[in-house]
Amino acid sequence: PSSIQNKLGQVGGKGFGGAFAMGLVGGLIAAPCTGPFLLGLLTFVATTHDVLGGGSLLFVYALGMGVLFWALAAFAMALPRSGAWMEHGKSLGGVLLLFAAVYFVRPLVPQLGDLASPELWFAGAMGALIVVGLVLGAVHKSFHGALGEKLRKATGVALVVVGASGLWLWHDTPAHPLTWIQGDEQLAFATAKAEGKGVMVDFGASWCGACHDIERTFGDKDVNEAITADFVPLHFDVSDNTDADEALKARFGVATLPGVVFMTAERAALLTVRHEVSPGDMLARVKASARGLRGELVAQCD
Repeated sequence: PSSIQNKLGQVGGKGFGGAFAMGLVGGLIAAPCTGPFLLGLLTFVATTHDVLGGGSLLFVYALGMGVLFWALAAFAMALPRSGAWMEHGKSLGGVLLLFAAVYFVRPLVPQLGDLASPELWFAGAMGALIVVGLVLGAVHKSFHGALGEKLRKATGVALVVVGASGLWLWHDTPAHPLTWIQGDEQLAFATAKAEGKGVMVDFGASWCGACHDIERTFGDKDVNEAITADFVPLHFDVSDNTDADEALKARFGVATLPGVVFMTAERAALLTVRHEVSPGDMLARVKASARGLRGELVAQCD
């Protein structure tokens, strides 16, 4: 409520007492924004058992929190005057917030990925939508003007958000997607035995960003061809994270996501990839696993 905002805005004053009171109000406002990040950071630091590394991370976090106040203290007398640029800044921030909403909804609606194409024409079309939206007034027009101006701005905002989301989906879409066997373990190993190949078992989840990155690596032309030549791709979707999913991961020796296991048709593990890697590194691992199919010794995990 505005009445409470006005009262909070008057808290403070000269001296240490005023600064302390103003800090209490600032903490009340900032805690919901920064608290979850600090909690996640503290949890991570607690798992590392590294005093120097953990202390350094928290020190850098504190610097990030305080840098704005240092900047205000140093340049408060030279800040630019308020004007139309502030409205433009708010419009740009609003567009970014809408894009962020699409970004966070993506794991809950994996079908959004089906709307994108890996072709360059798609990226060009999305870029054109952004340009048209900016020209129409996504940033420089106002929702406080006449009806025509409001409609232009709304259309422009929609085009920019759609274009930016499309570009992001294009970036995440594999250029040469693998043909997966989805969840049918028996079929995958039977096919591998019949064709004299191994099986590449991939565990992924819609909410796992690193899993999407590694699938994009599989879409590299050379990596795709190397996998297809010697392995049958088998994918398990463990997005629901059920007890059955955990048991399945444990049976293949996968504790975390992403998890990729290269195996023989007789279910002997050759090599396990537990983190995202570059296309070149993935290609080297595929070739090493292929040598394992021929009886050469390879590393068991990576």
